Amino acid sequence: FDQFGNTTDREREKTCHRRAVELTSDVHSQKIALMTCLGACLIDHFDPENPQDEVEGIHVLIHVERTVPDECQEKRMALTSLAKAFSCRFNRSGKIEDMNRAIELCRYAVKLTPDGNPGMSSGLLELGGGLLIRHMHRHSSDVRSSPINAVLTVNVFPYLTSDGLLTRPMYLNNLMKSFMGQFTPTEYHDSPSVTGGAMETSSDSDTGGIEDINEAIAVIQRAISLTPEGHPGQ
Repeated sequence: FDQFGNTTDREREKTCHRRAVELTSDVHSQKIALMTCLGACLIDHFDPENPQDEVEGIHVLIHVERTVPDECQEKRMALTSLAKAFSCRFNRSGKIEDMNRAIELCRYAVKLTPDGNPGMSSGLLELGGGLLIRHMHRHSSDVRSSPINAVLTVNVFPYLTSDGLLTRPMYLNNLMKSFMGQFTPTEYHDSPSVTGGAMETSSDSDTGGIEDINEAIAVIQRAISLTPEGHPGQ
């Protein structure tokens, strides 16, 4: 498909993933990995003319999320793909519930990522980006029609759905510049200072507030600290 763009190849890929899951017994050691691949495939190749595929992919990955132990590597992969699915749904619908779920899944994935794992930096950047989006959404009266929506469309959603790790810092850099252009310091003159760690979460009533900015800064700083000197994305 990547070479010729034939949609039939894409559909055959989905069919092969489904067939592999169907033919593998529940007790087989590769069953969870195959389910994770199926869910990721259905989510990555979303087709607006066939949205049921995305729904199927989400259901498959939610099953992995709920039934697989935390120490299983496939669970972290499933959480990452689920976060992407809900981020993309937010892009299409503007429903903050989808972004809340994406952030929750990103936090969980980061929690399960071992120290030293090369995926930690990208996971932290995705979490930080989601927190910034949620804040911007809260402070826009109509995110779908406001000037902020242009910022989200150009600088945020490509960053969240990109598969190229080296390009993500560029998107994040553009996002930070755009976000700072919307920032008004007087908005936060009564806001409390940060006293907790980067992974602390806010109550539902506080989502989108200064707590999101504080956490976003903390996780992005952590991602930078984990990026080797000389890395093109640092």
